[in-house]
Amino acid sequence: MKTAISIPQDLFLTVNEMAQRLNISRSRFITSAIADYVAKQNNYNLFNSLNKAYSEVDTEEDNNLRRQSKRHYSRLLEEEKW
Repeated sequence: MKTAISIPQDLFLTVNEMAQRLNISRSRFITSAIADYVAKQNNYNLFNSLNKAYSEVDTEEDNNLRRQSKRHYSRLLEEEKW
């Protein structure tokens, strides 16, 4: 798909120079740069979501469930024949 964008001249010259150095077209260079940027933003969003989820304080219900689970699996291990 074709599109037209406006960028500062110094950036345009840098893109041309780098694309020539890499022996790829300017379009391919810009497409790769955009794909990298999108991937980094997705990773950043995922990182922030994980940080938010794991930074929440456990409720008393969470702690009780964890204790019950530990007791349950501890009993299962005691019954296990090694």
